[in-house]
Amino acid sequence: MQHLIPLSLCLLLAASAQAQKPHPCKSPPLMVGRISVTYPKDSLFAYERFTYDALGQRVRVRAGGLYHNHTFHDDLLMLFREEVISSGPGQGLLVNNWIGEVPETEGKYFTTFTEFGCLPITSLYYTEKTGWILTSFFDLVIGIEDPQEFFPPDFCDTSAAVEEGDVVTDFFEALLRREDDQ
Repeated sequence: MQHLIPLSLCLLLAASAQAQKPHPCKSPPLMVGRISVTYPKDSLFAYERFTYDALGQRVRVRAGGLYHNHTFHDDLLMLFREEVISSGPGQGLLVNNWIGEVPETEGKYFTTFTEFGCLPITSLYYTEKTGWILTSFFDLVIGIEDPQEFFPPDFCDTSAAVEEGDVVTDFFEALLRREDDQ
């Protein structure tokens, strides 16, 4: 009987340790999401939207990006049950790329806009001070959903006015100046 107590304790501890053993997680069977990939070493920048269906064994990926200084846009439908991977003919997005310099900041930029509608897609901005800044635009809606966005909050009535030397005319300068002030 005295041997049963230590044996029971050992079995209880072993069962407890087994219950805490790490195990792989299981992805949800249905999922939608977005992926942003930046891989400077191989000159790849990509943004993707995917739809995943483990039950139907299919994946849809809509991707766009820059690979070795060439823009790309893919729309892939992968039907694993049928062993088919396809992309539709003529699908894609016609874009214009703009490259230039900002003499005031000694900066360089590379921007991408849609040909139709002139919607921004990506912007790369570089200065010696900041290095590369990548901006990706998504979920764009043409028009203003809430005109109230342009009314200053009530606390602005008591804020100090901007002094003449503090005028900011560059979007990135405004963001970076805020970081420098903190």
